[in-house]
Amino acid sequence: MAGAFNGSLHPATRSAYEASVPMPQDLPLPPPLLGAVEHLRDAVLIADPDGTVVYHNAAFEDRYGYDRATMNAAGGLLALFPEPEVSARLRNVLRHDTPFTQETNLCTHDGQILPTRVSAQFLPEDDVLPRGGIVCTLVDLSDQHRTREQLRLQAQIIAQIEEAVLAVDTQGLITFFNRGAEALYQVPAAEMLGQPVDVLLAQRHGHNGQPSFLAHALEAGTASEGEDLILLDDGRRCEVSIKVKPLREKGTPIGTLAILREITEKKRQEARIRHRIQVETALAEASRLLLSSGEVDFDRVLGVVGRAVGAESVYLVTIPPDHQPLLESRAPDQGMSLTVWHRDGRATDDWWPISLDTRDPEEWLREHARLRGHRLDSPEPSALAVPVLSHEDMLYGYLGFEYGDRPREELDEDIRVLNLLGDLLATYFERNFAEQALRESEERYRTFISTTTEAVWRLELTRPLVTDQPPEQQAAHLYEYSIFGECNQVMARLLQADDPADVVHRPLAQLLPRLDRGLIDAFIREGYTLHNHDYTAVHPESSPKHYVINAVGTVHQGRLIRIWGSCIEVTERVELERRMVAALEDQQQRIGRDLHDGVGQLLTGIRMLSANLAERHFREGDDGYEQAHKVSRFANEASQRVREIYRGLTPAQLYYEGLSAALEEIAYNTNALPNLSCAFVHDGNTDVWEREAKLHLYRIAQEAVNNALKHARAQSVVITLRTQNDHVLLQIEDDGRGFEQQERRGKSLGLDSMQYRARAIGANLTIHSSPGEGTVIRCLVPITPALTTPDPTGP
Repeated sequence: MAGAFNGSLHPATRSAYEASVPMPQDLPLPPPLLGAVEHLRDAVLIADPDGTVVYHNAAFEDRYGYDRATMNAAGGLLALFPEPEVSARLRNVLRHDTPFTQETNLCTHDGQILPTRVSAQFLPEDDVLPRGGIVCTLVDLSDQHRTREQLRLQAQIIAQIEEAVLAVDTQGLITFFNRGAEALYQVPAAEMLGQPVDVLLAQRHGHNGQPSFLAHALEAGTASEGEDLILLDDGRRCEVSIKVKPLREKGTPIGTLAILREITEKKRQEARIRHRIQVETALAEASRLLLSSGEVDFDRVLGVVGRAVGAESVYLVTIPPDHQPLLESRAPDQGMSLTVWHRDGRATDDWWPISLDTRDPEEWLREHARLRGHRLDSPEPSALAVPVLSHEDMLYGYLGFEYGDRPREELDEDIRVLNLLGDLLATYFERNFAEQALRESEERYRTFISTTTEAVWRLELTRPLVTDQPPEQQAAHLYEYSIFGECNQVMARLLQADDPADVVHRPLAQLLPRLDRGLIDAFIREGYTLHNHDYTAVHPESSPKHYVINAVGTVHQGRLIRIWGSCIEVTERVELERRMVAALEDQQQRIGRDLHDGVGQLLTGIRMLSANLAERHFREGDDGYEQAHKVSRFANEASQRVREIYRGLTPAQLYYEGLSAALEEIAYNTNALPNLSCAFVHDGNTDVWEREAKLHLYRIAQEAVNNALKHARAQSVVITLRTQNDHVLLQIEDDGRGFEQQERRGKSLGLDSMQYRARAIGANLTIHSSPGEGTVIRCLVPITPALTTPDPTGP
């Protein structure tokens, strides 16, 4: 022990210190010996046979705090050791020259208790100590005790940690085996401590006759890290990570420490992650192949996924849409096709997998595994299969993995991959069939628009129209930013173009500069739709053209982006209707004249003859007198009714005055009826003078008022005549019962006649009505000089 003071220092040791060390002259030892003692780290005391301290070195005073005088005053050397056993042994040294070493506790001058190892030895007589004496070496054990306690705590901690810790000495014997090692190796520590580590290595670490990593590491005795496989009694294999560190004491090897951590689950998780990454990459590649343009290489798709899951083969049986029933016998001549990928690349002739007559995925999985001789819950099922189904449960085929003798460790993951691949294939087939249906639909559409007699067109808005703007701004925006995206040959001819290509991508405002804005207003007002809308195109150099237009807009997120429409020219029909209405009007006027000139005159003659008969042949008060006058009164009433019918059939105002006067008379006569008010609202400037337009507008107003009285049971009717933009507006509004327009469409002669009359003069007539909401009839007539200019020549 460093610093121990024994007999080798007396007196033979003195000769070792030939170089004199300067010391105080009152010390009881010669300078060479004092030089050695003063440089010791341990405390040294020298006392005479009486126990009087004659010397102590600096280490003693520094560590324990006593000086020589203080100790001798307290009783000398023996007073420093209050423990009886130590005091007795010190006396034996003084009496019998019996050296000893013992651990005890000493109290320092400031009250600290220091664990101390005391070594005492007798000093024989010499010139310095004539009677001899005793020398005591005091070694402070505080650091050693602290270290020992730390080691004890560390040992307890190591014994409790989950990692397996074992220590092997230089002889290859196990000297430490904690609880973690007991749990890992499934053997108690009592059976392993003191046993050769080779026994443990042979029982647990041998694998296929190859030395384990731990055996190599222990043999090398150097710090190293690695992994190993432990074989347990129950047949399980446990993977561990190992850290090996050499143990040394003051540079001398004393053994090796090994720390083992079980990583079986970690390895499984890493394998699952690798497998997941591998299969996800494969599925992404399969998805890319299925989504790519052109023909799909199914063999490549199946191979990508088959390699990822470790299958022996992957097969796909496809069933055409027109061959949906599943049959137990699968043969290529039944319309189905087979694609098989084999890991070894062998041919697939005459090889057909098991088929099942079911669409339940769980049943496919279980029945397919059973038919292959394995249960689904067996450790290594040899086959998996699922149907390839659309969202509408249409069967496109079935897909399967076959593993042969290859072990399966990720069954759940492979089932997931199989289902995902089935979904990808179903999506591909759905898209493929949808694209085929779309191509067929487009072909039918192209055939239709190229052969139909209607003009078909599509407008695209270069800047989408925000639908919450005021209608006036919407109309201006639509007209400015609409271009033709598509049209057929009929529409191209209407636009004075030779080919649809000459129309596409051209602005609407450029191709139809005279387009009536009322048409756009009606489209916006009707919620971006037109249904059998009558439209008259007025050309200065030619007669008006009449069309029936249907249109619907595509609104996305509050923006109008596109308009689809069709139109058909009905000029000949409108002209025929106009001639029919004109003929009807002529017939009415002829009937009116006949009633007025014929029946009216006869009734007048009857009235006059009856009155004359009464006056000439009967006296007042006679029965004949009263009867004759009664006939005269009846004839007079009948004559008045004929005149009313005549005025209704042939209103005289229309011949000498404008439309406003005739409408005012209608309102006046209607207002005279009981329980009904009828008003005529006029802006004071607008009037219609062209004879045909005036007559048809009058008849429209007349029919609307009659409908309000007879059918709607209205209590209030308002007739309006005014100018709206570049049109004359005639509007008749009532507060009657209203009606459902779709139910009355084509079933009301009066409403149909109003439409005919409007078309005859190139006007646009709209009817707005719903049950309980009354009815509004609006007729817009484009203003022309002839329409609003009085004829100076008169009727």
